[in-house]
Amino acid sequence: MSEAAGEKPAGQSRLWDFINSGFGLWLLSTIAVSGGAFAFQQWRDWVDQTNAEETNLMRLEYEVASRVSQYLGWFEAHLLVETTEGTKAVHAFAPDTTREQILASLEVFADLPRQQAPRILEVFPEFRDRSLISILAELVMFEGKEPYGKTMRYLLEDEHTRVPAPLDYARFRKHLSEAMLLQGLEGFGLPFTNCFEC
Repeated sequence: MSEAAGEKPAGQSRLWDFINSGFGLWLLSTIAVSGGAFAFQQWRDWVDQTNAEETNLMRLEYEVASRVSQYLGWFEAHLLVETTEGTKAVHAFAPDTTREQILASLEVFADLPRQQAPRILEVFPEFRDRSLISILAELVMFEGKEPYGKTMRYLLEDEHTRVPAPLDYARFRKHLSEAMLLQGLEGFGLPFTNCFEC
């Protein structure tokens, strides 16, 4: 009726016999090694994907910073003049700068990189056939990068919102600096992205 002390039930005894057999040990070690390899591969895939996303994000942001820097350099050289107020140098629109010129210059962000004025070139070859707006649209999809949507909206807004009349350089500069998120781009150390008129 009751099993003798120290005697294992028949099912348990067969299980232990199988586990302690050569085949049982081989099977268990195969399962353990395969499970460990699978877990390690899943972890590596996650690390590789995370690194690829971070690299892509950094390349996208650097491309944006570079194009904005190139544009602002062209803008300063062609549409602004430097004057003095007392001992301080200040910028203003050149006397012959028109609202239409400013609006036309902003269209560069909707175009592909180009050789003609304002000359904006891509930094990375994979962005050769992409406008700044398309790059911004991709950036907006990254967590924490939603503010780039503001830049995209600015570039897509109607002309009265982008360049209010009458022409007032100080107001335009403030609006453009905020819309292009220049404070967020200054970490790249490119000309004109750490301050508009450097």
